[in-house]
Amino acid sequence: MANNLAKIRGKHQLTQTELAGHLGVSKQGLCFNENGKLSIGLARKASAYLKEDIFELLGTDVFVLLPETESQKEYLINLLKNL
Repeated sequence: MANNLAKIRGKHQLTQTELAGHLGVSKQGLCFNENGKLSIGLARKASAYLKEDIFELLGTDVFVLLPETESQKEYLINLLKNL
């Protein structure tokens, strides 16, 4: 699943270093999350700081997401538990 963190960070005209500082993570940690699967914890922090919908950051609409693999099922379950 792709996420939209980099796109939304750009919309707010923030560098990786700036956003990482606001979220309390390293620039490398933010870069890892932007280029891979965004962690639920960081998605929650970013959503609150940027005042953006968490599902927009995650790049998915949980209501249309149908897991096809066990990994996707676990991801969706964890996502819902942590919201």
